[in-house]
Amino acid sequence: MSLADITRPARRLSILLLCDDDRGHANTILDHVSAFVDYSRHEIHLLNPRGLERMGALRLEQFDVVIIHYSLCVLYETYLPRVMKEALRRFTGLKVQFIQDDYRWVDGICAVMRDIGIDVLFTLVPPAEISRIWNENRLPGVLKVTTLAGYVPERLVGLVTPPVEARPIDIGYRGRMLPFWLGRIAQEKAWIAQGVLARSAQHGLRCDIAWREEDRVYGKTWDEFLSSCKATLGTESGATIADFDGSIEAEVRAYLNRKPEADFEEIFDRILHKYEGNVRMNVISPKIFESIALHTTLILFPGDYSGILSPWVHYIPLEKDYSNMAEVAAKLRDGEFLREMTTRAYDDIVASGRYSYRTFIGQFDDLVDSWPKVGHVAAERRQGAGARAAARGTRAERHVRIRVTLACRCLEDYRPSRLQGRIGTFLSEIMAGSHGEALLVLRALGGSAPLRRVVLSYLRGGQRRTTVSLKGLLKEVLLWRALQIAYRERPSVRRPFRVRADVKLEEGEVSFTSVPTDPSQDEFDGSAATLTQSPDDRWSEICNALIDGRLKRVLWDHSPIGVYISCRVGPLVSIGVGVGDRGQRIFTNMIELTRGE
Repeated sequence: MSLADITRPARRLSILLLCDDDRGHANTILDHVSAFVDYSRHEIHLLNPRGLERMGALRLEQFDVVIIHYSLCVLYETYLPRVMKEALRRFTGLKVQFIQDDYRWVDGICAVMRDIGIDVLFTLVPPAEISRIWNENRLPGVLKVTTLAGYVPERLVGLVTPPVEARPIDIGYRGRMLPFWLGRIAQEKAWIAQGVLARSAQHGLRCDIAWREEDRVYGKTWDEFLSSCKATLGTESGATIADFDGSIEAEVRAYLNRKPEADFEEIFDRILHKYEGNVRMNVISPKIFESIALHTTLILFPGDYSGILSPWVHYIPLEKDYSNMAEVAAKLRDGEFLREMTTRAYDDIVASGRYSYRTFIGQFDDLVDSWPKVGHVAAERRQGAGARAAARGTRAERHVRIRVTLACRCLEDYRPSRLQGRIGTFLSEIMAGSHGEALLVLRALGGSAPLRRVVLSYLRGGQRRTTVSLKGLLKEVLLWRALQIAYRERPSVRRPFRVRADVKLEEGEVSFTSVPTDPSQDEFDGSAATLTQSPDDRWSEICNALIDGRLKRVLWDHSPIGVYISCRVGPLVSIGVGVGDRGQRIFTNMIELTRGE
């Protein structure tokens, strides 16, 4: 394809990102998901399809591109339900898939990708090895793009970290035991921990090293742990064995069932030696980027590290037989050496921006933009679908017309002579979006008097209306309705949660925080300020303050649960509305409209 063949879309594309953004995941997964929302120049919509039973109002034809994130395993319907696979099969836009466990279930995953028609595959397999895994026989006509498992997270860039002298731990590390059938390279994550810990006492090193799953830490605790360490350990990630049909894994599991005390070398001699090296998937780990961003020195087994790191430039190499352990220990006592190495690594890897999420998403956007006719084909598809629907008067359209009529009747102080034109324009702008969004917003209007008052403030116009984003207002209207349901009752979602409220009406501030709950509990989980009031009474008080213009700031922090909300706001299943930046929303448009009302 030449540059002359590239047709760039003249508008922002609408992209649906299918992902599992559960807040219990490691930082690297959440950072990868958030990067699309934070940095893409296109419009990103998040949807967690886990547990999705029906599509409701969601139609994939609303979107130009659909991405399947690596947090979803396409083989299992618990991650990608059958109803979503069927919709993907019919979808004619660009379909992109990210995979990180490229060494596992290769044949089965290829079958699913062929079935749903994936166009582009982002893989961790190095370019020279792609033909061994994702070759044309398995994935004919699919563009394969090598990517990294993670990039430098923006949240760590520019942080003030403790100086090396103030860090109490010489070497800190959290690894994990990986399955034997991944090959020799995968075992190094545990081997480096075991080898260094066994030799730390003789070199007088203070270590906090563990490799059991129960010792792993996540979130902010992980960042704080790395910042308390002078150095951390690391190895290349990946595998040196690819299990195409699951037979290798099954053979290893059967052997371990018969002889559970067998170690890797025994399994290797009996089973794995004939498969070792059928792929060489050795890549840099996202934890290495996190360590560099936090000015923590790297002690690594020598390797390629995706061509990004160099020994003695960016990291201290530790021989795999630990023969230079004394030299490594001596370097850890040289504060000036550590400062110079961490500064150099930070400048080359972090400050340069070459490995930032922003750069990665920019490259992704460029690929999407260059895909032939991606924007025009989608526009023609939507236009054609709309024309066909108008010709036959679909049930969905009739449903929308009914909702529009009901919404008009529900608007307080409705005066046809004064507001009809503005209401028509307002509803037309809602209808310009998807049917799903229109139905949900209109349902929200019909079920909440405060929201009708907010909409009336917009319809009345005036100078203040010019400072309000209609798109932002519609999003806030829908989110406020979802917040009302979540605050007053347990929403029907896959991961149950409640909403706590910190209410300071005298200061004009209300902060809502989503917290996970045990679905077997029935008690109201409100804030201390609500213990003498029912949720309904407290919510009414908050809404009255909103309508009266007494609220200056309303924040909803949904980040403990995720970055989107998918509770029902009507008879239809919501499609997952993004709450805001990293799961937080400030209701600026609603506050602006009601201020002084």
